[in-house]
Amino acid sequence: MLDLCKTDRFQLGVTLYQLMIRQQLRSNGEEQHRIRDGIRITDFPENTYSLRLRSLICRMMDPNTFKKQCSRYFGR
Repeated sequence: MLDLCKTDRFQLGVTLYQLMIRQQLRSNGEEQHRIRDGIRITDFPENTYSLRLRSLICRMMDPNTFKKQCSRYFGR
């Protein structure tokens, strides 16, 4: 069964990632397929965003669904 909470979290992570890299990813492009396998902290512009924010977005986009938390846990 699809956990919509975790799917929405992934999509929010993708949106934030696009804002941070200042590019819109093509819906079926190579980059879009690559991020489905997960992103790394080094995929962000250097020294532009905090390590904590980059780590959060990496966790949001983790391909392992067990590592994704629902958005209700963001504040913790």
